[in-house]
Amino acid sequence: MCLPGSCSAVLFASLAFLFYAPSWNSYFVSDDYEFLGRVTLAGAARYWRESWGYGNEYRPLLVYTYALNAVWSGANPAGYHLFNTALHVANGLLLMWCASRLGIERRTAWLAAVFFLLNPVGHESVLWISGRPVLLSALFLLLSAAALLKSQEPGRRWWHVLVNLFLCLGLISYEGAAAIPFVLLLIQLCTGRGIRAAVVSCLAPFAILAVYVLLWNGLFSGRVQRFPVETSFTGGLSSLLEAFGHSFHGVRRPAVAPFYALLLAPLLADRAGRRLAAACGAFFIAAYLPFLIVRGFADRFAYASSLAAALLLSGAAGRSFHRHSRRTGALVAAAFALFFAAGMWNRMTMWRQAGEIARRIPAQIKRLRPLLPPGATVVVLDAPDMHKHALVFLTGLERAVMLQYPNVNLRVRRRTAGACDAESFVFRVRGAALGECKPRATRSTACPAGQPEAREYTTARGRRPAES
Repeated sequence: MCLPGSCSAVLFASLAFLFYAPSWNSYFVSDDYEFLGRVTLAGAARYWRESWGYGNEYRPLLVYTYALNAVWSGANPAGYHLFNTALHVANGLLLMWCASRLGIERRTAWLAAVFFLLNPVGHESVLWISGRPVLLSALFLLLSAAALLKSQEPGRRWWHVLVNLFLCLGLISYEGAAAIPFVLLLIQLCTGRGIRAAVVSCLAPFAILAVYVLLWNGLFSGRVQRFPVETSFTGGLSSLLEAFGHSFHGVRRPAVAPFYALLLAPLLADRAGRRLAAACGAFFIAAYLPFLIVRGFADRFAYASSLAAALLLSGAAGRSFHRHSRRTGALVAAAFALFFAAGMWNRMTMWRQAGEIARRIPAQIKRLRPLLPPGATVVVLDAPDMHKHALVFLTGLERAVMLQYPNVNLRVRRRTAGACDAESFVFRVRGAALGECKPRATRSTACPAGQPEAREYTTARGRRPAES
């Protein structure tokens, strides 16, 4: 499978890496601490038999990517971020290839790749190291789609084997790959196959998905632990609409929405444009199907669906080349690309700031208390969960602190309740600074059985909060 325009592909990839290079020094945050210092190539095989990370997450292939990063990057986040960027760029190139094979002209296909690469909705997946499973599942979705399109050529039926192989690899990378059979069915219908023929050709992928669901339920006893399950239709619909709004960056702003309307109106004015819009809408929903069971919304859920948004916007921008002058079309495409790039650049700044906060808090604790006794309890008050759109310590605070004290058994908490069973080292985050606090009991010094002592914490005298 050769990408058309090798020079164009190299230029596209080079500019993409250049754009994302400033994000490579962003530090580890939140879930990243689950694998940092814990996953190795020698120990990765255990995750073929058990859950990865939090809750019921069967992702053994993902583990190997983090283990490889640990080999060449260690505790330096740059190698992890570079790997994420490479996956994102590969997804953009595959989108361009698939769009070209579906009959979309080359210029429009490249626009789709550019819009997809810069879409700010991808920030969690690309800029957060723990967003990698989303990137992997999208990669295998696109590889499955590319293999399916290749199999439609005369004498290339054996490419169906690769379709199913990529599906299997996607399923052991991330649960979002469950959307792949539905996307494959949609591609079959869009390429002129009848409904019956399309369904028959997708029996194997749906059978693989059914086996995966059965094995997953057998391994985890049918329990979903990591997230609350959405049980209402309106909740699922609200999540889907939220994904749509985030995939079309800024569409909910009164100042931006008219520009989207002006761009899309000519596309919807003719029959071919409406067919493209319908196909992109179906693709968007198909890619989002695995996340309809999750209560709430996160930007990473819309990563694969944003492929459809990029195709729709590029199709509309491509029409402006034909309806107006080439210069006008170029200006329209450049305006949307720059708008998306500005949004992604802002998010890159947010993630760098969030990473600095996550790096600073454990380091300041270590500076204030270079040594802690085994079995000590560390309480960190007011540690931020988020910084704007970026995660900080929604999870991972305990691991982040413990990595500062290797070979010392610690208990790390974020609340004071129950901390009276041993002497606690209490710290409070105040903006960019962190100070150590001393307890002041409000009742007795001993806790009644089953009832934690009520304590207040004040900044210790004679100790200034560490500088940021």
